[in-house]
Amino acid sequence: MSDPASPTTVNEREIADPAAHAPAEPGEAIGSPGPESEDPPAEPAAAAAVIDGRHFAPVSNTATGEVGATTVFHYHQDGKVIWAEYSGGAVVRGYLVGTRSGDRMSFRYSHLNIDLQTASGVCETRIAVLDDGRVQFRETWQWESRPEHGTSIVEELAVPGERP
Repeated sequence: MSDPASPTTVNEREIADPAAHAPAEPGEAIGSPGPESEDPPAEPAAAAAVIDGRHFAPVSNTATGEVGATTVFHYHQDGKVIWAEYSGGAVVRGYLVGTRSGDRMSFRYSHLNIDLQTASGVCETRIAVLDDGRVQFRETWQWESRPEHGTSIVEELAVPGERP
């Protein structure tokens, strides 16, 4: 049996291409965020990356998260203030709000899941720019509405609605 807070995958298998598989069910992971390591210094491209008006989707999440393969985030930014709406999969409707400083974001999130339960937490995010120019978020999150915590990777959609 695995540690519930460690990155695990659906039925102990890793989903390499979320678009090629059925959406993750509530509480199921959609990949493994990979080994944790020290954060490298901020890259200028990451600190300057535009997120306003962009759409993002997860490519991995710890099993205790409710964000899944079909969840889509629509981000906004005004100066240091960031916010997003998100929905899909186990999430009926969700919102996040916080701040950005260079390649870092700190925010609180709250959503309503498909069981009509509210859930909330905090997240610290490191922004990266992928080789193809898309933006990636490397997240460490902690539920405030329950004891679990985890990590996730969320990537910009090349075209809204398409999977990374």
